[in-house]
Amino acid sequence: MEKKHGLAVFYDPQSVYEFLWVYSMYGKELIWDAICFPNSDQGDVTSEYVKRTEVFESVTYYDDLIENWSTGKQLSAFLQMLLFALIGKQANFAKRVLRHYADLNKYEEIVVLTDVGFISGLFITLSKEKSISILEDGTGDYLERSYRLIWRQWNNLRVWKGFLMSFLGYNNIGHSFPYQKTKYCTKYCSYPEKMLYTDYKELRKLYDFEKVDVGFLNHCIDQIYPELKEYFDQPYDVILFTGCISDFTKAPDKYYQRIEEWINKRYTKVLLKKHPRDTHTYQFADTIQCVAIGGNIPAQVMQSYLTNEKLLFLGPSSTLLSFEKERFDITILMYKGLEAESIKQTDVLFTYTEEWVKGYIRLHGFQESIVEWV
Repeated sequence: MEKKHGLAVFYDPQSVYEFLWVYSMYGKELIWDAICFPNSDQGDVTSEYVKRTEVFESVTYYDDLIENWSTGKQLSAFLQMLLFALIGKQANFAKRVLRHYADLNKYEEIVVLTDVGFISGLFITLSKEKSISILEDGTGDYLERSYRLIWRQWNNLRVWKGFLMSFLGYNNIGHSFPYQKTKYCTKYCSYPEKMLYTDYKELRKLYDFEKVDVGFLNHCIDQIYPELKEYFDQPYDVILFTGCISDFTKAPDKYYQRIEEWINKRYTKVLLKKHPRDTHTYQFADTIQCVAIGGNIPAQVMQSYLTNEKLLFLGPSSTLLSFEKERFDITILMYKGLEAESIKQTDVLFTYTEEWVKGYIRLHGFQESIVEWV
């Protein structure tokens, strides 16, 4: 019997790690291809890691993001999306775009990271015809999706974009609004029972140690990131997982300065794991020895090398979704004044609220005592 074919769509190394869990549990019977796209403005940070997995028959990289299209091309695409949406033929528009990247007739199963992005969203419009699975896209997956948000953040341009794209039936920018096409998709998540938005065909546990082939997974990690073990040949006072403060405010410098001063008073040896979008150059005191881990290594794959270290997070992080949290001494930072500043700004990627952070703490079953204010 001829094997079926599957297609995986990647933007960053974290999604490759998540896919390996899905492949180990459910996907070994298929022949897989992969297509990779730039991770925002960072270019190709994924395709080489995808090739190292030796799971895929072919790996293709496309240096193409809608954000980089000319204004005229974006406007033309939007008008076409609008026209196809008016007649309920969003899938037809999707096929016109996606045929440039893949032979859609070849694949029975397609795995995407999220329903937020343009290309991923277009694949999801095909979910009546294809088996579509959506990976976990961080803590945003656990937010409420409601059209009420448009009234609470009416001055945020990104919220209006999300509303429009969701309403037209193409994607869900910002994890904010219901997206009707997801009801035909399988969703992978760390905590199926804690999902507020559940309009999917099926919810499956992503990090399921009872089903995963741990030997295969560890072999892949060693094969993809052979340099990782070199970072753990010495002890550290703390492992610092950064966030991207500029997601919440256009003036992040004062918050980074507070972070650096807070760390200067407490530690002397730090292993720094920066968030992929974090472009800040951390300037600690001369007394601090800081070792920076490769930016394109997903924080999730570090778990097998950690023992009982102290972990410091600069905010809610998808990293902890896959960690065995009871093993570690965890601290999460919160920021005085950031909520009021973030709410007033109209073009930030996300709006920072204290309730969002506290909701994240509840999601993991933490006590609020793990929070430190800076």
